[in-house]
Order: sequence, then structure tokens, then C-alpha cells
Amino acid sequence: MQQPKPIWQNLFQRRRTNRPTPSERIRTLIEQYLNYRRAICQSSETYRMDCYYFDFLQQYLNACPPAETERELLLGYLAWLKRHRSPRTGKPYAADTLAGACERLMALLNWAVEEGHLDRIPLKRKELLKRPEPLPKPFTPEEVRTLLQKLSGKDWQSVRNRAIVITCLELGCRRGELLQMTVGDLQRGYSEVRQKGNRLHVMHLTTSAREAIQEYLHALRRDTGTVLDDAHPLWLNGRLRPMHGQDLRKAFERLSKRIGMRLYIHRLRATSATLRLAYGASTEVVRRALGHSTDRVLRHYVRLAETQQRTLMEQTSPTRYLRQEARL
Repeated sequence: MQQPKPIWQNLFQRRRTNRPTPSERIRTLIEQYLNYRRAICQSSETYRMDCYYFDFLQQYLNACPPAETERELLLGYLAWLKRHRSPRTGKPYAADTLAGACERLMALLNWAVEEGHLDRIPLKRKELLKRPEPLPKPFTPEEVRTLLQKLSGKDWQSVRNRAIVITCLELGCRRGELLQMTVGDLQRGYSEVRQKGNRLHVMHLTTSAREAIQEYLHALRRDTGTVLDDAHPLWLNGRLRPMHGQDLRKAFERLSKRIGMRLYIHRLRATSATLRLAYGASTEVVRRALGHSTDRVLRHYVRLAETQQRTLMEQTSPTRYLRQEARL
């Protein structure tokens, strides 16, 4: 006959079974973290992307096998991400998408440790899926000239598009940074924006950017009678409302079809960095302009700038110039 278990052992087992499982703890952390992000995110687009990436983890929690620890659970999630397929296309997700999910996961774990919800981060950074090395495709100087020539409309939206392209080329800004600009930045000569990670970044407006923006505001006032105060967002869509990421994406898609070149914000950012390096700007100047914390991320731009510099050296060859003069 089996001996009854001691009372203290029954109490211990009851307490252990009443403890939340790793899956329940992670669910709670996600809910609390998203509430925190909703409160601090200045852009609804940023919060929407947080929700999108954490949906991957929610899907795994709904179907994952039991796990003893958070580490075991999250290692299973990383393995699941690698083989997960899109329900819409049936294809594996892009490496950038999976890396984005891992970056959001690490942000959640860092926050949980800072807030005291976890004693330590249960994963190591080297275990996460890394974002693939960027392969920027900057425009050449000739392509930039062609691009600006084709953006020569007189209506206010055409002038706005030209001003956006010039501003991106001059400042090397990201989409979110561009959309944070206000009318008052033109008077101040710089724009204070929030980057990824909620870091404050100052973008200094060059003369070319300021002139393009002034032309846009003049055309806007001339065609629509709209006068914006200093605190108003700088860029407006066709309905005269502040532009959002979707408005900008659609505008660039229309421009790409019209000019016959694929145009997007990050390509203009890569062009800005590459040409500045090719024309002799130091990596420190370009790093500060782009808002990067280290020079490491500039190495691809430096390599492209060296290629561009060889082309520029050929184009500005003194002996070739003298030979041309002799022929004349």
C-alpha cells in the first residue's frame, strides 16, 4: 500500500503548480511592454510595427510545447522562426523580418530586466537571428542629376516631392526622421528628431535643403492658400494633412514609375553617405550626420565611396582635361 505524501510536500506541489508557467510570464511581459510602448511612442507607425513583430511570438506561444524555463521557451521560439512560413504566401519570411522580430524580443527582455520583472536576460545576443549585411545601391552623380531634372513640375505637390528628395540627399535622414520635421525647423536651421531606440538626433539643414523647402512652402501657399505655423508638421499629403509613412511610400512609388528609376528613402540615404565620403568628408562627419553610434555601419558606404571616388578621379583627370583643351 502506497504511503500518503507528507502535508508539507502537498503544499509545496500546490505552490509550484500555482506559479505561472514561462509561457504565461512571457505573455504578461508582452502585454505590459506594449502598454509601455503605446505610451511613449510618438509615432503610431512605430507602435504598429512593435505589435506586428510581437505577433510572431504570440503565435508561437499559442502552439508551443510546455517549457520549464524562459530560456528553453525562447530558444524554441528562435528555432520556430527559422522554419516559419507566411500564411499568405506560403514562403519563409525574409531575413530582415526575422531579424526585426529578434530585435523586438531583445528590447522586451532588456526592458523586463530594467523594470525588475526578470533577474537577467535568458538569451545571449549571439543566439539571435542577425540582420543581413546591408547592400545599399546609391545613385551615381549622373543619376542624381537626371533625377532632379525629372522632378521639375511647378504644382505644389511636384515641388514638395523635389524638396523631399533634396532634403533626403542633403541630410541622409530616415523616413521617420523626415516625417518628424516641422515648419519651424526652417527658421532654426536644424531639426531635432527621435531615432530608433528613442535617441535624440539633430539634423542640420543645408542651404540646398532650406531653399528647396522654402520653394515648397511658397508653392503650397500659392496653389492652396495654406499657411502653416512653426509647430505644424512640414510635409503635407494631397488632402493637406500631415504625411504618414504610407503617404510617403505611395508618393515614391509614383515617382519611381515616372522617372524610370527605383526611388526610396534608404537609397537616398545611402547616396548621401556615399557621395559625401567620395568627396572627402570624414567618416566622423558622415556618422554624425546619419546619427549612427559607431563607424562600423559605415564600412559598406566607405567601400562604395572608394569605387565612386575612382570614377570621380577619372572624370576630373587634369591630363584628360588638358588634352581636350589642346584639341580645341
